[in-house]
Amino acid sequence: MTINTTAAILLSLYIAVADEAGVPRDKLRGTIQNDILKEYVARGTYVYPPRPSIRLISDIFAFCSKDVPYWNTISISGYHMREAGCDVAQEIAFTLADGMAYVKAAVEAGLDVDDFGGQLSFFFNGHNNLLEEIAKLRAARRIWSSIMEERFGAKTDRARALKFHCQTAGMTLLAQQPMVNVVRVAMQALAAVLGGCQSVTDFVDPLGGSYVVEALTTRLEQAAREYIRRVDDLGHLGEPARDGDEDRSAHRARTGRADARVARRAHRDPHHLTGCRCAGALPQTPPGLSAPGPGPARRWTQDDELRGAQFIAQADSRPAATLPEGILRAVGRTAHRAVLPPKVQRWRWSGSRGGQPLVGPGVKPRRHASLDDHVSPGS
Repeated sequence: MTINTTAAILLSLYIAVADEAGVPRDKLRGTIQNDILKEYVARGTYVYPPRPSIRLISDIFAFCSKDVPYWNTISISGYHMREAGCDVAQEIAFTLADGMAYVKAAVEAGLDVDDFGGQLSFFFNGHNNLLEEIAKLRAARRIWSSIMEERFGAKTDRARALKFHCQTAGMTLLAQQPMVNVVRVAMQALAAVLGGCQSVTDFVDPLGGSYVVEALTTRLEQAAREYIRRVDDLGHLGEPARDGDEDRSAHRARTGRADARVARRAHRDPHHLTGCRCAGALPQTPPGLSAPGPGPARRWTQDDELRGAQFIAQADSRPAATLPEGILRAVGRTAHRAVLPPKVQRWRWSGSRGGQPLVGPGVKPRRHASLDDHVSPGS
């Protein structure tokens, strides 16, 4: 599930449905992205301050290591940072630095790195430079394995391994060139395969031993380690984004500067983008295809805000007294402790109608309600 701020809620819902269906928790498999630090760095879709957000992630690690042992508890993402303007060495470094921050927080919370380390996963961006992308993935594996062993004392191969997924780079594509885009993403996918991406291949290191690949790997490893050292000098990644200091206006300023850097680098880039830079002008829409364009614009109004507030109020309007007393006590006790178990219980109760099962024999599937189902006309 590509979800970050509300990952604990979505995971709780998933487990609650599995419980009602009689599926053992130790049989559940899947992944939640759950990577909040990259939201502060690259995207801005965060809700909670950094420290509580990282604490919530540590709680998920602890809960899943015991109850849902085959669930991948996080997908630490470099994709969004690459799309926001960082280069290949920075993508390695900042992704792994985020991972280090999560592992550090979990270890400080008393978790054993060998218990949760094997369920960490990563998510990289695939670009057009085939050999450089292969070397990037190899360098990331080298660095992460050594960090987990030397810095955090991981003893098992499973905890030291870098499990990762790759996604083709949206920023390399052109809407006017759909057929050329097919070639671009094919090359990017090939780089993932030859780089040992577990989600697309069973081969760990197909090009190991190649002089150019080994040299590029070493060069990128050295550059990424230097960035990691600089991050270490600044402190924990959660610290510079102090509670209350990060707001969306600051994020917009940072991403605006990043977009400008991307644009400047595109003009200086010695690697031609086929059909674009070497031709000197943006290509036209191919014959027979309509030009892409924005949909009809609609401004968010105060009426929309009111309708949304009414929907939320009505969706959770059952008084607290109707909840089982044990659940309320559990939620109160966990204000400063793990949050997942009471969340699962809460959703098993309030996600149903009057305490009825979410799924099971005789329970009819429910249509997903829209906003208009809950708000009277004209409100």
